[in-house]
Amino acid sequence: VLPLVPAPLACFTLGLFAFVVNGRMLLLVSAIPALGFGVDNLLTAIIGAVVIGLVSFVVSRVIPH
Repeated sequence: VLPLVPAPLACFTLGLFAFVVNGRMLLLVSAIPALGFGVDNLLTAIIGAVVIGLVSFVVSRVIPH
């Protein structure tokens, strides 16, 4: 459901808004103290979301289905 909410904005920005949504979600998750990690600001969260996406892409290519 969450990817459908910013769909018009994502189309307008050619998908770049997805990085902002992922960064905001990372900020939201970092607010849970039991997880043991923190994110300082939105830019750091967006960079972290990009890194997580790249690692996920590489791992999905390395590990066969």
